[in-house]
Amino acid sequence: MQSNIENTHNEPMTPNRHKIGNYGSCNIGCAAFAHHKYFVDISAQKNHLSTTLYTLNYFWHKNILKDIFLALSITCVALPNLKADFKSLPIVPEFTSITSDSTAVKQLFHGQTHTISKMPRASAQAKRTYTVHTPGQTLFVKIIKEDCYRCSETLFDYEWELKYDTKKNHLIRTVNAELILPNKSATFMLENKKHLITSYPWAPGKTLGNIYTEHFLGDKDTETLNRAMYRYGQVLAIAALDQNDPSDDIEELLNRTPQVSLDDRHGGNTKYFDFDDKIYLLDLSIIHSDTYSDTVEKSIMATSRDICKLFHNFINAERKHFTDSEAWEVIFYGYEYVTTTFSQFILGYISALPNYDPNVIKKMLLQKVNAVFNEHHARGDTLYFDLINNEDFVNSMQ
Repeated sequence: MQSNIENTHNEPMTPNRHKIGNYGSCNIGCAAFAHHKYFVDISAQKNHLSTTLYTLNYFWHKNILKDIFLALSITCVALPNLKADFKSLPIVPEFTSITSDSTAVKQLFHGQTHTISKMPRASAQAKRTYTVHTPGQTLFVKIIKEDCYRCSETLFDYEWELKYDTKKNHLIRTVNAELILPNKSATFMLENKKHLITSYPWAPGKTLGNIYTEHFLGDKDTETLNRAMYRYGQVLAIAALDQNDPSDDIEELLNRTPQVSLDDRHGGNTKYFDFDDKIYLLDLSIIHSDTYSDTVEKSIMATSRDICKLFHNFINAERKHFTDSEAWEVIFYGYEYVTTTFSQFILGYISALPNYDPNVIKKMLLQKVNAVFNEHHARGDTLYFDLINNEDFVNSMQ
């Protein structure tokens, strides 16, 4: 990762948030109202006030103005944000004269690129993603457009805040993991939309989703999956709880604010490099709203749901390739997958918190894992029926 970045080019001078204004739908509704053929500009009729009042009264009783106000109120309530702006951006340079996404990539590196290769979209928010080879390094580049999925709720400057937070970076490194943080960024306008372009060091290894798929297809043994989940458990434990502040109160632990917010972790934005037994955490922007509060409980629940989701995504993607008997065999195999995956995750979580009572941590995790199993069971997913409060599952973590 680059350590020295020229502030005069693409790095924010400070991690302070740059607020971008929102454009509510009421503005659009009011504009339509102003151009309605029946609209009377009262301010322009000062010399004919009585005539104006009479006209408005006439239109009101004819229900014309009532219909306009009703339509306007529906627009304001039903469509609160027709234009989804960036909620929060880092303070970075703004490029001009950008004619395409690839032009922005070239300008980000001042033309010093050997090859630029387009990749499949890496997330629901990304408009374009690229691998870029520059002298001496390979980078990942992501372009996001202002009307992207949940853009108006995402703190894109959080990655830059993490970059300057040496304490949090050191904390994650203690369990052989690394936050993949930006090294260059800029904004630009294209097709009347604001865009954010950011480059990151390329992370080696494979995503957890790919590791799960290889495991199911028989291309890798169980050991790789086990090591990845064990290490992943350690990372999320150290991010969630202060190992020097143990407690036996499970509810108090669950309601704590994590030491490092790692929002929206899933199998596509977490990599594991088998050679170094190392976890790499990508896509670290966080979703935030006025009613949102990050807690340890939410972190555990989100991770548990994602582990289950990865299995179901694989089954749904591969179902067309299975015969009926093979499909049942894979679903039965899923029982082993779920128990092994969660067991290794929980064991890793416990190992990262040596000052805590392991039985307390295990009980806390099993409560939330079983809550997710119950969610699936309530939807009619029979795979999880035997896992709820299953003694073999619990004993596998002894």
